[in-house]
Amino acid sequence: MIHVDWTCAPSPGSEAAAVLVASLRDAGLPAGLLGSSVPAGLSYSRTCDIALLIAPTPPTAGDRLLLLSGQTASDSHFSSLRRFAGAGLGRTVLAARLESRQHEIGLVTKFGYALGQDPDLLSLTDESASLLGSSLGPVFGIDRRRSDPADKVLRVLVVAPDIVAPDTKDATIAGRLQTFAVSRRLKVTVLTDGESKTVLRKSGVALPVYHYGEVPLRVHVAGTDVAVFCQAVPRSYAMRMMLADLAASGTGLLDASDGFVNRQREPAFLPAPSDPNALAGFLLTEIGNAIGDLKQMARDSALARTAKENLAALRRALGAGAADIPQGAADPATRPRAARPRSGPAPLPERLRDRILFLPTNGVGLGHAQRCSLVAGELAQNTAASPVFAAFPSCLRLIKSYGFDVMPLVAKSPLHTEPFANDVVNAVRLDHLMNGTAAFVFDGGYIFNSVFQTILGHRMPSVWIRRGLWQPGQDNSVALEREKAFSRVIVPQEAFSELNEEYSAGSHIFRVGPIVQQIALSQADRGTLRAGLAERLGLPFRQLVVTMLGGGVAADRSAQTTAVAASLARRSDVLHLVVVWPTATVDPGLFCWPNTRVVRTHHASVLAAAADLFVSAVGYNSFHEALYNRIPTIFVPQMAAYMDDQRSRAVAAAERGLARLVEPHELATLDQTLARMLDHGEADALRSRLTALDLPEPGTAAAATCIADLAGLDGPSKTTRSLMRIA
Repeated sequence: MIHVDWTCAPSPGSEAAAVLVASLRDAGLPAGLLGSSVPAGLSYSRTCDIALLIAPTPPTAGDRLLLLSGQTASDSHFSSLRRFAGAGLGRTVLAARLESRQHEIGLVTKFGYALGQDPDLLSLTDESASLLGSSLGPVFGIDRRRSDPADKVLRVLVVAPDIVAPDTKDATIAGRLQTFAVSRRLKVTVLTDGESKTVLRKSGVALPVYHYGEVPLRVHVAGTDVAVFCQAVPRSYAMRMMLADLAASGTGLLDASDGFVNRQREPAFLPAPSDPNALAGFLLTEIGNAIGDLKQMARDSALARTAKENLAALRRALGAGAADIPQGAADPATRPRAARPRSGPAPLPERLRDRILFLPTNGVGLGHAQRCSLVAGELAQNTAASPVFAAFPSCLRLIKSYGFDVMPLVAKSPLHTEPFANDVVNAVRLDHLMNGTAAFVFDGGYIFNSVFQTILGHRMPSVWIRRGLWQPGQDNSVALEREKAFSRVIVPQEAFSELNEEYSAGSHIFRVGPIVQQIALSQADRGTLRAGLAERLGLPFRQLVVTMLGGGVAADRSAQTTAVAASLARRSDVLHLVVVWPTATVDPGLFCWPNTRVVRTHHASVLAAAADLFVSAVGYNSFHEALYNRIPTIFVPQMAAYMDDQRSRAVAAAERGLARLVEPHELATLDQTLARMLDHGEADALRSRLTALDLPEPGTAAAATCIADLAGLDGPSKTTRSLMRIA
């Protein structure tokens, strides 16, 4: 194992060490950060990135130690290194910028005394001396090429375009970048600083924009044909490593800086216009037809040769060879990721080639989990896919009831020292699950860092199932901005056209019919279920009312639920079931009503389908199950600020005479509506209209087809076909 430590300031040191360890792993070497060296107070995204790279154990006999930025070591750092003296380390390598022979002797002496053995020196080149130089650590390149896509689109990474004028903060240049967005032959990604990204987002430019620290810079390399540097290459270690990766991967390099300062230092850069309009034309007319030659020129350049030679020199310094790659290591944390081949993604093991990973999330997440389970069931039945899940504890039983394996994720808790601590753990778990997975499916409203960075880090074919109908004025710009990480976005439509909103556009958007659980309950089955309820609960009844208003996560619903129980308590021929999920908190007062029973279950849909009347919130799943299963319903919307627009759904159904709408504060109206529905035949009238209603085709099968196509799966597997024949 190669353990990496650093002597410079915590922030640049930890970033450089993380970049270095990730590249060593991608080069096939077992490397990890020293956990004891990771400083506190790092940013959310940096912490997620570093958590994936920490070595699973402290250094032991035979391991190697790589020290970065040795010239900055302080007395306190030398003292901390004393813990390695006598540990029997196989080799210690000191990467340092050496000013003189005397400086070299002094460093070796100090580190040798602290470690109990003299380190091998790896001399670093200063940033000003070379574009592949850094005083933090060695700069080397990894070939991250993938097979060329079939769409013949030129994939361009524009680095540090001049977007914000220093004095006027004028965003007119940002608007000119729209030229890139409208071209069907260019796929442009912008990499810039945080301020410029904010300007671009506000300008409405339809381009994926990343700031430098948003995701590890190495993730941009594999999907890039041409990189355009609009300013001098920054001195940051991460940027120098990205440049080395670009060169080693044979990516075309263009210099659009003032005075072509990059080309003056490295002939691998070709000059290019800095104006966005002129640059777009230059890319289409001059570069597009010669991209093959440009890539070959980059591969043959001195920059690429230096990037690869630096990696070879680091290998020699570490004494690393093929024997250092632990084949079939038992602990996945100690096993390096397989190096990417020169063309195409790394081949997956046969047993994992069809695995699709689903992650339903946000809040309790049961609606998301049910939607994913329906799609996963369709995939398992009709394709060669093998769906698995990662989910929060509230969803585990529901997912397992559908027959799928699930890895628990860690829920957010006020007991965590950092508000994002749980997501750091989840990032590590997802990172392990992603290895050997064909595609990833996320269903939720907010895209966590663990999801965002893991998708991009693994270059994973990914799908976002994005339910719409957000409330007017609701700010979902952050979620929509992270849509750029996904290969495809599946939008389950609403039952009524006026409820469907367009939040984003493009060829990656796939709109499907409502994803809804349909209950095929015959009259005989319905009668059997109702008789079983009466016998089990000891309450004979003529009418069954099911209430499912939620468990208080979005809003306290105890007043409305109690009002229903009080209204129905006067009816001796009614059984009232209050249905909640197994972990929900229930108002103790509900247990006092004579004909009300609380039912904890993940299978509320069957009970609702057997009911004479359904009193429900208006979430996506509940709303569409009421319509598609033809259940007479009183809708009582929840309207927390972060939820979708439940009231609009209820209004759409009520205006068509398909349901009744009662506002949450109208408790007297709720009592009157219950009486009309049960005593005056309104429930039967609603059921008749629902039965005659022509609804859109459900989209479960279409969503499954979209995911299977992205993952490269088709038709049932041999095992599935055999089971189908047996059945």
